Amino acid sequence: MKKYEEMSDHELLMELVRDKKLRDRMRIVKIVFWAAVLIALAVLAYRYIPPVIATVQKWSTILEETEKTLQRVNDFSNSISEEAIQSIKNTVEKIAQFLQRLGF
Repeated sequence: MKKYEEMSDHELLMELVRDKKLRDRMRIVKIVFWAAVLIALAVLAYRYIPPVIATVQKWSTILEETEKTLQRVNDFSNSISEEAIQSIKNTVEKIAQFLQRLGF
C-alpha cells in the first residue's frame, strides 16, 4: 500500500470511499449484532421469567399457609394451656378443701 503522500487525488478519494464503506458496514454489523442480542434476551426473558414468577408465587402462598397454620397451632396451644391451668387450680382447690375437712 502506498503512503498517502505518494497517492494521486483519485487514489486518495478511492481510499476514503473504501474506508467510509467499511465504517458503514461495521456500523450495520454492530446494529444487527445488538438487535440480535436484544431479541435473544427478550426470548430468554419470555421463556424463563414466568416460571420463576410462578415459583415465587407458590412459595409465597406456601409461606402464608404455613403462617396461618402456625397461628392456629399457637391459638390451640394457648387454649389448652389455659384449660390445663384452670384444671390444675380446680384440683388444688379440691385438695385444699379435702385437707381442711381432715383438719390440716
